[in-house]
Amino acid sequence: MSGAWLGEQRPIFIKALLDWLGASTNPEVMAEVSARLDAVLEFTIWVTREFLLGEYSPKKNSSDLFDMFQLQYLAFDKFVIVSSDPDHTHRTQQSSQANRIMSFDQFLETL
Repeated sequence: MSGAWLGEQRPIFIKALLDWLGASTNPEVMAEVSARLDAVLEFTIWVTREFLLGEYSPKKNSSDLFDMFQLQYLAFDKFVIVSSDPDHTHRTQQSSQANRIMSFDQFLETL
């Protein structure tokens, strides 16, 4: 998926989400939501792209919905996700929050 597509579609997705929530869609709010939900957006974009290409099966990846919900915790700056699931890292590698998804060993090194 090209950077141009992401640049065009991300604001449309954020605006639709904020409209659905009944929240303000002013540029400052949209930028804040985009930054806070960066990993969620990257994950969702990855899953959507793979599904549209026919290379993704929701039945084989039924836990992805829970993964997406977990990624929302990264909206809080002090949260990290400790996981042994390599899909988390792979599917969010372009996210500015990817460095807060770590293995148990990586987490222990931060203590």
